[in-house]
Amino acid sequence: MKKTYLSLFAAFCLVSGAATAQFKTIMTFNGTNGSQCLYSSLLLSGSTLYGEVATGGTHDSGTIFAIDTDGAGYMNLHNGKRYDGSFYVGTIVRSGNTLFGISGLGGIHDSGCIYSIKTDGSGYRDLFDFAGSNGLEPIAALTLSGSTLYGTTLEGGLLDKGCVYSIDTNGTNFTDLHDFAGPDGANVAASVIISGNVLYGATVYGGLNDSGTVFSMHTDGTHFKTLLNFNYTNGKLPYGTLVLSGATLYGTTENGGLLNMGCIYSIDTDGTGYTDLHDFIGPNGAVSLAGLTLLNNTLFGMCNHGGANDSGCIFSIQTNGAGYKDIYDFNYQGYAPQINTLAISGETLYGILPNGGSSYDGIIFSYKDKTLGLDNVKASAAAVTLYPNPNNGKFTIQSSVGSGQSWIEVYNVLGEKVYSQLSIVNSLLSIDLSSQPAGVYLYRVTSESGNVLGQGRFIIQN
Repeated sequence: MKKTYLSLFAAFCLVSGAATAQFKTIMTFNGTNGSQCLYSSLLLSGSTLYGEVATGGTHDSGTIFAIDTDGAGYMNLHNGKRYDGSFYVGTIVRSGNTLFGISGLGGIHDSGCIYSIKTDGSGYRDLFDFAGSNGLEPIAALTLSGSTLYGTTLEGGLLDKGCVYSIDTNGTNFTDLHDFAGPDGANVAASVIISGNVLYGATVYGGLNDSGTVFSMHTDGTHFKTLLNFNYTNGKLPYGTLVLSGATLYGTTENGGLLNMGCIYSIDTDGTGYTDLHDFIGPNGAVSLAGLTLLNNTLFGMCNHGGANDSGCIFSIQTNGAGYKDIYDFNYQGYAPQINTLAISGETLYGILPNGGSSYDGIIFSYKDKTLGLDNVKASAAAVTLYPNPNNGKFTIQSSVGSGQSWIEVYNVLGEKVYSQLSIVNSLLSIDLSSQPAGVYLYRVTSESGNVLGQGRFIIQN
């Protein structure tokens, strides 16, 4: 059985950022409110950040929390305990007022579980318990599409090399979609992403060279295809979740590349067109375990090592491989990010660091830099399509800017919200508002980070 070991270390040099940039510690973990956010990232919804950590809290089994982006309003939504979930990992996903997430341990078999909880902290529910044969050590975040959740496990499954699964949001219809066997990949630490009826993901090990793979498969478990076998030269050990733009996938590797410090790569969704976009060399970052975040044609990510203090860094790079920048070097305030992906809103990045802070239990941070141009997202006229218009209350809406998930909201002329749904960008969403009275309605589509992708009016005619 292949196990993964993530190295952690500290450095003690302080380097101030540029005058145009501001690094801010939003919250310091101290054990009581949680600690060890090794595999966790933040969900940004409006002005609220939702997250989870592996240990700490009342039972030292992790916490689920919410906090405002300005650091105010911290709320401990739930303290984990052995039999309903512990060692919370991954990134929370949201549908309406319900959050869904993963625990790496706990549950009936102490092998992890899938849970749901309301955004106000009420209604915690253990939806599904892993048992080994159906998956073990789930550390990757869930992916939500309609009323179905998709996920992966690091180990377990039929051959104990990890699996891809689906489950309905009410906890029924769990399906083991694919069990990895080694040649097709092994040990999945990354989430799957979805486009239409196709899932894309990466395995840490396995493949022709036991250095990891990139794969695709249909959402029903059919048409599995290995798109890329890593071979050290083109990268090795891809931990982070992929990001999709058009027909191109982007990702990072922990090792391999020019100096065995990892690389940033792209590959087309049909398995062609592999490009090594950037090789880490140490002073500009090294060892990237985190997934990438895409805004327009710029990718943002983090390194675990390297940078000015050898404590990791935040970087940006264009999707064509140009313009790589080490934009912030971590230090004793917070350092060595693991599988912790950044969230973006406007000109601000938000993230979790598992080390540092006054208690050395990690921090939540924001990094604001006006020179990054993060707030220059312009939705094209065709970015959001709603049809038919006018309609009888039944219509279809699609957003086609960027990737990931988007919020669809509908308001009446009084400003009352009559509909809200999380949807997948580039996917069609059928909406039924036939119970609403005839009149003019407003719709708005925003990214999970709060950027407006498109908005407009439509008419319901009864």
